[in-house]
Amino acid sequence: MDNLESQTYEVFEKDPIKYSQYQQAIYRCLLDRVPEEEKDTNVQVVMVLGAGRGPLVNATLRASRQASRRVKIYAVEKNPNAVVTLESWQYEEWGSQVTVVSSDMREWSAPEQADLLVSELLGSFADNELSPECLDGAQHCLRAGGVSIPSTYTSFLAPISSSKLYNEVRACREKDRHPEAQFEMPYVVRLHNFHQLAPPQPCFTFHHPHPDPARDKSQYRQLEFAVEVNTVLHGFAGYFETTLYGDVTLSEGGGALGVSHAIPFNALLKSR
Repeated sequence: MDNLESQTYEVFEKDPIKYSQYQQAIYRCLLDRVPEEEKDTNVQVVMVLGAGRGPLVNATLRASRQASRRVKIYAVEKNPNAVVTLESWQYEEWGSQVTVVSSDMREWSAPEQADLLVSELLGSFADNELSPECLDGAQHCLRAGGVSIPSTYTSFLAPISSSKLYNEVRACREKDRHPEAQFEMPYVVRLHNFHQLAPPQPCFTFHHPHPDPARDKSQYRQLEFAVEVNTVLHGFAGYFETTLYGDVTLSEGGGALGVSHAIPFNALLKSR
């Protein structure tokens, strides 16, 4: 699998709401796990899986200071380019409190087990960046009774009509590809000038940690929508909702795969 480019990380890091919610989730988790009388002796082991360029590590450190609880952090990242940035952060800012690990989380043999796993692998449709596979593969790093942030997430689909998006996709035709290949692509867009034809329905749901992390994660779902208007179906808006910890939640837009050469699937970006 290709590693993410630097500009992709930059786009992720421009989402202040997401990291604020993560900080709040980690803060509440630390308060729940460490009683006041143990705050000076109980050190929680936090593993940030898929640490990227470090925003979740920084969120964890801020949550630790906010809660007045001690943490020991492992920043696990397989992208060698991102690891360079993490090592720079570790040298200049984080110090010995953070250990940078250059490894695929599924293959890493951790020197100790974690109290808390933190990740942001949800992509734009909850499971399209291999979050279920990666977190199940890394579950061996989590001690019994440990916590995963996020703990659960569900993807949703809703049918839409949007001639504007349809025409934009039609204009993406390239001479070296099949003339209708662009209609089989997922797109991440801001939806304007569209009409939602029916209420969204849940598609896939995942929970972490899972009692059987080695289970078959192949899933299939058939959805039926009751459309009560006479119109053209141009595609589907996809998004997900996730529970980070307790009542701390997050919702973002995403994409889905096309089903017909005549119907592009389109995505709702950051629908909060």
